[in-house]
Amino acid sequence: MPKTKKNLGLLTDSSPETVKDTHVFSHLIVWAIIICLLIFFLWAKYAVLDEVTVGEGKVIPSRQVQVVQNLEGGIVREILVKQGDLVQRGQILMRLEDVLFASKFKELERKLEDVQIELIRLQAEIENKPLVFDKKIEAANPDLVMSEIAFYKARQDEKKQMLRDIELATKELEMTKPLIKKGAASPVEVLRLERTVSELQGKLHAFNSKTLERYNEAKGEVSRLREEMQGDKDRVSRTTIRSPVKGIVNQLKVNTVGGVIKPGMDILEIVPLDDTLLIEAKIRPADIGFIRLGQKAMVKLSAYDFSIYGGLEGEVEQISADTIIDEEDKERKSYYLIRVRTQKNYLGTKNNPLYIIPGMQATVDILTGRKSVLDYLLKPLLKAKQTALRER
Repeated sequence: MPKTKKNLGLLTDSSPETVKDTHVFSHLIVWAIIICLLIFFLWAKYAVLDEVTVGEGKVIPSRQVQVVQNLEGGIVREILVKQGDLVQRGQILMRLEDVLFASKFKELERKLEDVQIELIRLQAEIENKPLVFDKKIEAANPDLVMSEIAFYKARQDEKKQMLRDIELATKELEMTKPLIKKGAASPVEVLRLERTVSELQGKLHAFNSKTLERYNEAKGEVSRLREEMQGDKDRVSRTTIRSPVKGIVNQLKVNTVGGVIKPGMDILEIVPLDDTLLIEAKIRPADIGFIRLGQKAMVKLSAYDFSIYGGLEGEVEQISADTIIDEEDKERKSYYLIRVRTQKNYLGTKNNPLYIIPGMQATVDILTGRKSVLDYLLKPLLKAKQTALRER
């Protein structure tokens, strides 16, 4: 009994303070919970999250695959690339034997030099000027230049002789004409001299005309040779096969040095790598209503870990007009096809780029809107409210 009284005494003495402290602590907990809930709801109201539609797809060529051919064909001398190589625009891919075209080009080049040297000599004759050749021409063709100089001198001597003959015949005619009145010369003699002067002048005219005619022929020959040389020069240049675009060598159809390439034959294929990429992705019909042209998207490549290498920013460029049925799928599901163009064609840095090639698998996250956290939390409740109490 004393023990019980003692206990009761203790309870009686501490009960008011204990109850008071308990009430204060309880109120603090309640207010703390209320404040936390208010803070949470305020945060949930104003904290915004992105709405994303996800599509699965792959990288496709932004341009058609480039097929490299050769117009004339030929024998393979050197192969400088292999399948899978990254090549730049204008890079040499292959070389063909150019002996035939190169020898023909050199022959035409020699003929052109010959005609051009002759043309210089003919022009000097027509203009009656001294024959002077450029030092480079003399150094390149010393024998031909000396031959043309000798021929020029012979022609000039021949022309001078004609002029002297005309001059002498004309003087003789002028001296004979007055003698007719004195009876010292007959009119027949005058006619003979006049005919001689005319014949000599005709020879000089024919000489000059022939020179001019040959000059015009030589000019035409120069034009023709230049055209032929340009054609052969193009043929020689085409024996060096270059890449038309920056891209990846996809199929190398010629693998043997010494092999024969037929005219117009496909040699290799190059998949273009532009500064941007095109991603083709499948979107569920339930999500297509929220997708618009120009929407921002994030492309994640399965070949590169997104958490390490990140993704590529892009935007929606094309949306198919109707659904497409996947024939390879057993369930024959339908989907919409969209295309997203990226802002660049590689991950990583410019100094150490990780290039992306057509065929790589990708996931496309398309930003279709933004919602607050509260909207996400209330969505199940609002959905339940709309569908509740409708059962039969």
